[in-house]
Amino acid sequence: MAQTIKILDELLCWAICWRTDFFPNLECPRNNTLFYAADASGFPMENASYTPVQLTGSLANGTVFSLPLFSGSSAAVWTEEGKQGVSGIWHETGFAFYNSDDLGRYTIAIDTEELGVRGVVNFNAIAPPHYPCRLLCPGSSQNMELLPGVGWANAMPDAVVTANLSFLDPSTNETLKVKFDDGVGYHDKNWGSVPFVEIIQSWYWGHGRIGNYSVVWFDAIDWNGTEYQSGYVITGNKIISASCSPSSSRARPFGDGSSKIYPPKANSTPPSGFTLEFELPGDAGSTCRDCP
Repeated sequence: MAQTIKILDELLCWAICWRTDFFPNLECPRNNTLFYAADASGFPMENASYTPVQLTGSLANGTVFSLPLFSGSSAAVWTEEGKQGVSGIWHETGFAFYNSDDLGRYTIAIDTEELGVRGVVNFNAIAPPHYPCRLLCPGSSQNMELLPGVGWANAMPDAVVTANLSFLDPSTNETLKVKFDDGVGYHDKNWGSVPFVEIIQSWYWGHGRIGNYSVVWFDAIDWNGTEYQSGYVITGNKIISASCSPSSSRARPFGDGSSKIYPPKANSTPPSGFTLEFELPGDAGSTCRDCP
């Protein structure tokens, strides 16, 4: 039996995010798909409905695309009885996502005639889900707060992605094909009790796969100047770290001029990169079957 999830009035469900990277021969096509459930007062967006979808990315040939927000009339999000994952349709956008195998597999389906985007992207998890301070442990009390007023759940810290997409190149009006079977994927969800810009002064977030290691980090600062961190490191079926301790992860920018200023200012230029530090316990970590 499917159960519909009501978006509570007192919560601002900012965004459900999927990210895909693909690295064949050092070429780097990538895309972000964001399903929003918030208006501009909750999350900074221009000319958007309450339930827009955003698709951005780049291709191996250097083409960078940022398609206009697909403004939907409404959204339906539901769970299947006995499962943890959710599925959702953002009406009148042509975008939907479907969960199968609990949190182990997701599919994004796209069919929007307006901008000529069509196809599917499949995510198959290779790392277990987690909250800011620990792994997802069904049946136990969970702290979902990344910092005061901000909730976060990372359903897929790392995933193998297959994709078969076509869309119009906005610069040439030609149809572009994107197809691969070994991309690097990620999926999370964040929400808040007050508008985003009233809570967050700045944050650095990222994910990656380095050899056999999958990593996720958050390093955020609120308007009081307090820094909050969350770090996740796994290799194989060993959890090396899943923590929100003050030293669990640390991200600092590097580059020229204002790009290396920390905390960043509104007029800071984008950094060339980041130096990341993770706090790792002295032992080998727990297995994915353990729920600490």
